[in-house]
This record gives sequence, structure tokens and C-alpha cells, in this order.
Amino acid sequence: MEAEAREILATAVASEEASVPSRSAQERRKRIESVIGIWKNEMGGKTTDEIMQELRGDD
Repeated sequence: MEAEAREILATAVASEEASVPSRSAQERRKRIESVIGIWKNEMGGKTTDEIMQELRGDD
């Protein structure tokens, strides 16, 4: 019974932690979002995949 109680508590804590991002995760997300799309105007509105295909010479 004690093992079951520990498992239930561990599951509850893990799911709570997963649903609320840590401060560092929020900070990382904010930093990433600040640079998303910075090349868009300079690269003719191409996506990263399109730019990479062009650089590799993929058709």
C-alpha cells in the first residue's frame, strides 16, 4: 500500500511539473521567440527549410 501511495504522489507531482513550465523554460521560450523569423525579410519570406534546401542544392 505504501508503494502505491508513493507512485500516486510521484505521478501527481510529475504531471504538475510538466503542466507548469519552469522559469528557465519560460525564459528559453521567450529568447527563442524573440529570434523566430528574423531572416524572413532578408530572405524573401522563405522558411528555414526552403533556405536549407537552396543552400544544399536540393530540388
